[in-house]
Amino acid sequence: MPRYELSEGTSNKFWEIALQGSSFTTTYGRIGTDGQTTLKEYDSADKAKKEHDKLVAAKVKKGYKLVGDGGGTAKAAPKKAEPKKAKPKATAKATPKKAAPAAQPTGGDTSISGGPRYELVDGKSSKFWEVNVEGSSVTTTYGRIGTSGQTTVKEHGSASAARKEKAKLIESKTKKGYVLVDPGDDAAVAAAAKSASNPELEAAILEDPDNAEAYLVYADWLQTAGDPRGELIALQHQLSQDPGNKKLQKAVDNLLEQHGVHFVPKMLGEMLAKEKPKKKDWAYYKLETGFCAVDWQYGYLRSVVLARADEDDPYSLEELIAELFAHPSARFLQELRIGALGIADEYHYGDVVDALVKAKPTSLRSLRLADFQMEDSELSWSYLTNVGKLYKVLPRLEHLAFRGGSMTLGTIDLPHLKSFRVETGGLETANIKSIVSAKWPNLESLHLYFGDENYGAGGDVKKIAPILAGQGLPQLRHLGLMNADFTDNICKALPGAKILAQLETLDLSMGTMSDEGAQALADGAAKLKHLKKLDVSDNFLTQKGMDALKGICAEVVTGEQKEPYDWDEDGRYVTVGE
Repeated sequence: MPRYELSEGTSNKFWEIALQGSSFTTTYGRIGTDGQTTLKEYDSADKAKKEHDKLVAAKVKKGYKLVGDGGGTAKAAPKKAEPKKAKPKATAKATPKKAAPAAQPTGGDTSISGGPRYELVDGKSSKFWEVNVEGSSVTTTYGRIGTSGQTTVKEHGSASAARKEKAKLIESKTKKGYVLVDPGDDAAVAAAAKSASNPELEAAILEDPDNAEAYLVYADWLQTAGDPRGELIALQHQLSQDPGNKKLQKAVDNLLEQHGVHFVPKMLGEMLAKEKPKKKDWAYYKLETGFCAVDWQYGYLRSVVLARADEDDPYSLEELIAELFAHPSARFLQELRIGALGIADEYHYGDVVDALVKAKPTSLRSLRLADFQMEDSELSWSYLTNVGKLYKVLPRLEHLAFRGGSMTLGTIDLPHLKSFRVETGGLETANIKSIVSAKWPNLESLHLYFGDENYGAGGDVKKIAPILAGQGLPQLRHLGLMNADFTDNICKALPGAKILAQLETLDLSMGTMSDEGAQALADGAAKLKHLKKLDVSDNFLTQKGMDALKGICAEVVTGEQKEPYDWDEDGRYVTVGE
């Protein structure tokens, strides 16, 4: 089987293709792994051969080089199978690259000693139970209250596995009726244990999380209860009114440093100690190298990015999620970005999704999964699994974005959602059906990447007809039908589409639009003139096609255009596939 490889920078990938009759298989992945395999079947051997040659030429143009067996075909591989799941490697302790800033305290040593103590006093029962993690070992001590009890020690494969076992044991004991009586040196438990809480005042903030007055009322109550968060709320509110005040900033930094894990979850604090990008844009945060980051508002975390830079990072994203949403500082968290997994293999986000479901982050208004870059992993190597499980635990969600090679969207019922975005190299037919039948009456922005059929794409104009007809989209103002291999057909359908009249912006970028598609839009110019913006960048327009679109609406973005492959009679391709 011909094998091609690409090794440049952080990319080390292989791609193999085997042609047999009217079908061929492709196998691709990171060098050193088995990769994943797909099978494509065609009506004839000629069509299969043509597509085979087109793919080979495309890979060569991208820089892939033939490294073995270029002389013929090979036996067809089995149909696509889900790759084996790669577990992130964990260590007991990470050495920070630089000290944490005062505003983001580290939270101390990663080892945990003097674990929490739980007791059960019920009828004739009078028992205690303690659990402690040291490295990859879990130690439990239990017996009758008043005795020293007995101790057991169990070894686990990693520090991460030991911490997961500890959490599982605590959950089991709590369900049996055991009550925490001493948090010991367990910093996260201790922080939660001494944090004051007023459900009524918190409910007011949850309903209007940007209302400064509600936070200030809570600050007075917290200060009366002796919780230092009351002072932090007051200081950060003052700082928001006078952001250049160095004296106020120093007071905030000192308070955060003084109380450590009371304000910042322990594991997250350690991850924040690592060197990270300086520039942040919470409106559209682009992770550069997979680092964690936080943003505060009135004494609580407003925005958080969770990501791993590499396999030396000590904690999995599942652990960070569980810890974050168990911590008082995340009570009103509005925005969460899940980034790179930091492993040298395919990205599987199934455990991350399950961790979010279990955490029930009901305060979230915005979620992005999975916000990683091509330097971290290829888009087609990422699996988000069944993200439909998230909808029920995110009742306040307004903004949702998924980025991955494959996912299961399921039944979408998100009454408060305002924006939805899917970035993929292959939007499958089942997911298109989920989108066109979704219940989101307040949706204002919808942006979809369709992709390449070789990576699972199943879109066409007929399948997105409900979108073009505006079915279930009364508030939609911004539509992106992007990265499509049927862009010309979209252009032909748009002038007669009911949805067009209510749109303010239309994005047809990254696809396969030709001058024919541009002319179809120009012919229907009267239906597009109300648009504030039309984006046709990164397609296949010549100067003639771009001229046809001049003045069609207030702003036409043509940007850079792609060049078709010269070895194919069509030669057009979507921007994002692999």
